[in-house]
Amino acid sequence: MDNNITFIHTVFFWFKEGTTQADRAKFEQGMTQLGTCPTIESFRFGKPAGTPRAVVDNSYTYAWIVHFKTGADQ
Repeated sequence: MDNNITFIHTVFFWFKEGTTQADRAKFEQGMTQLGTCPTIESFRFGKPAGTPRAVVDNSYTYAWIVHFKTGADQ
């Protein structure tokens, strides 16, 4: 883990019913492109793991986790 990263921002997305595979592909492309913003140190996005445990929220469609060096960079 990079100890120089001090700000982590997490966003959850819930897609509407009827979202197509083409819509999902476009979303993933957009997340990848957004990740090239110069103030972003690193990012990851993905679907929920689907682990069937009461303490895990699997209701979202995608999560996007972004690392910044500072809150100002965010």
